[in-house]
Amino acid sequence: MSKASNSNSFDITSETPLREAGRLERFHIAHSHLGLSAGVIVTGKYISDKPPDKRIIYAALAELLRNHCAFSIQVHLSDGKPPRFVSLKTIDLSRTVGFHQGDNRDVASWTQSYFLRGFEYGTDLPLWRIGVLPSQTILFQYDHVIGDGQSGLAFHKLFLEALNQVSSSQDRSNSAPNVIYIPDNLPFVRPLEQLTPLGPSFWKVLEVIWDAIVPASWKKSIITWTGYPVPREPTLQNDISICGLNSTDTTRLIHICRRHGTTLTGFFHTVLLIALSVSLRRQKTSYKSLLTVMPVSLRRFTGTSPSELCDQVTNLNYYENILDIPSITSDDEIYQTHISPYLWPKASLTSQNIRTDLSKSKDEVGVLKLLFSHYEEWFKGKLGKKRHASFVLSNLGPFPSTPSVYNGTDMARWRIEEMYFSQSDPVVGAAFKVNVVGAPSGSLGITFTWGPGTVDSETIEGIISEFRGIVSAVLDNGDTT
Repeated sequence: MSKASNSNSFDITSETPLREAGRLERFHIAHSHLGLSAGVIVTGKYISDKPPDKRIIYAALAELLRNHCAFSIQVHLSDGKPPRFVSLKTIDLSRTVGFHQGDNRDVASWTQSYFLRGFEYGTDLPLWRIGVLPSQTILFQYDHVIGDGQSGLAFHKLFLEALNQVSSSQDRSNSAPNVIYIPDNLPFVRPLEQLTPLGPSFWKVLEVIWDAIVPASWKKSIITWTGYPVPREPTLQNDISICGLNSTDTTRLIHICRRHGTTLTGFFHTVLLIALSVSLRRQKTSYKSLLTVMPVSLRRFTGTSPSELCDQVTNLNYYENILDIPSITSDDEIYQTHISPYLWPKASLTSQNIRTDLSKSKDEVGVLKLLFSHYEEWFKGKLGKKRHASFVLSNLGPFPSTPSVYNGTDMARWRIEEMYFSQSDPVVGAAFKVNVVGAPSGSLGITFTWGPGTVDSETIEGIISEFRGIVSAVLDNGDTT
């Protein structure tokens, strides 16, 4: 697959003009333009009676490109002017889709490899790329400015529907065009601030001002573990570890969580608190607290369809105490005597807090107004400083319903068996990230991502080991707790 290049013959001002980027979009443009992120990757393992070939994939993608504006978006950067979106008039799929049959690296390795390439603005290439991997896995990578985490699910939903629509008609076709001409009247989602009030509230403004003027020694962040400081030099290298639950274990875990009055998000958040605390206590840390971040979709406020690719996300932030709790691996009875009594009440409380705090979550996006368009300066000011957060937990939830998905019956030729979701933020982001996504089959994909300069190997390996151990203990003991 060719590397993106901004040819001298390409003039972005000749492409179809759309609109000025909104505040959250400009924030993500700055993040990517400074080389701090390579976007988002969501993979899906596609099952069919025949492996995916170029004809079928190109035909399915053509359906998406001709009907959804986000797939043709590029960003026009001009000195002294806000970034603007344009729609490319043509897209050459041979330059955006890579076929990697014969290279049997696993999904984690492929994700790491793709994350080494960011996206360039002002070129004749769109802000996404696809890798067709062995085992019929489709890797979709996209710049955060055209899509949040939910947009990765939207792509696979649309792509799955398109595959099932074009398969029979393409069986007798010898080829599919690689150059797609984009209609010039495709609707494009409006900026977030035009779809819902974002604030910020008076109290949020006061909080920001207070944080800016008080001495560092007065702040809770001084006793908060957030991994290594932010490096001074950007990198796109990510380390990745994936694990997952089959549909049977996922269904069982959901049932156990419901019985204890919690959601999967509340459960995983609490398991990570325990796992990280155990790992830090083992190292005799002097830190006392953690700052956790949970991205949440704003589509519940904007009414945007699950099938749209768009940038509509905010964060919930929580300070938590580092726990004094033994390792799950130290004793067979540790789960029953120490972990379970804390896990379930805390997970239930976390789920309640998330539901309560959703109404004020828009404040976190609203405060971008206070940057007064100095987005790149804000990111540059983070370099070499203390990291902001301990970990990010992002749960995309279940795969959106679609009439083309029948979980393996004969009604659909194609189906998705397993999925994984990863975010590239290895420089200024949290010490590590945990991303969760449900597949149409009912399985659950869980991905740990961290940068080479965000957390030491002993800590992250301990976290992952404890996490796996606690989840296994819950599944083994769920009916008795």
